Amino acid sequence: MSPSSAAELVESSNCHVPYQSRRRPRGERLVGGLAAYPPAQRPNSTQLWGLAWEVGGRSQRVFVILQVLGPGLSAAMLLTAAVLLYSLGRTTETYEVFYTCFVALVAWTAFQRAIYVPMYGPAFWRAAMNRGWTLEKSKPFYEELARYKEERGINGQLPGDVAWGLAYFAIYLGTMIVAILMVLFLYGSVPIPVVFLFALVEFPIAFGCMLLYRRRSWKQFDRAIKEGYPFSQFRLGALHRLLP
Repeated sequence: MSPSSAAELVESSNCHVPYQSRRRPRGERLVGGLAAYPPAQRPNSTQLWGLAWEVGGRSQRVFVILQVLGPGLSAAMLLTAAVLLYSLGRTTETYEVFYTCFVALVAWTAFQRAIYVPMYGPAFWRAAMNRGWTLEKSKPFYEELARYKEERGINGQLPGDVAWGLAYFAIYLGTMIVAILMVLFLYGSVPIPVVFLFALVEFPIAFGCMLLYRRRSWKQFDRAIKEGYPFSQFRLGALHRLLP
């Protein structure tokens, strides 16, 4: 071997080779995670109502109607009150009733859970999973939920679900009526806008009802766990929910 060849061999052996991590790039890992848990389809409210109506029984269909009537009936009440006040020449009160009823309409979401829970029967959850509306990792939970509603409920309704849903719908409509009446009888006689006064009444009721129903739901799951249903293995707060 010539001296020049030997020098080239030594130089190549001392050449620095960059370290290559065996860890997959972030993008590749993200794609792999999406393949393991493909994103669920996002149905709109009309699709949810339609499926609940199609596969549900009589009680489920009642709550489909209530889900549709909730915001719709509220808007009708608001417009009726506004038109009535405007026709009577009470223009400033027309704006006030609009703002006050809008606050009540925003609070609909606090009552909505008690209404959509009885809308979703066992047949709905099975159909929703077949249509790809739930995540793969959430399917075991909803399979157990469907089985629990069938075995422990009547016509797919757990004890108390229908009564709570009807009561919350009545409370919500009651707040709309109170909003209108407060404008009619208190406008001009209190030192603050009626909408602020109504908010002091509405938000404690709305948030109180929401927390009360959440507490009831946790008690339902605790009871189911004691009866042998494996809900304790699921992280209920991380589930993919279908909200109308």
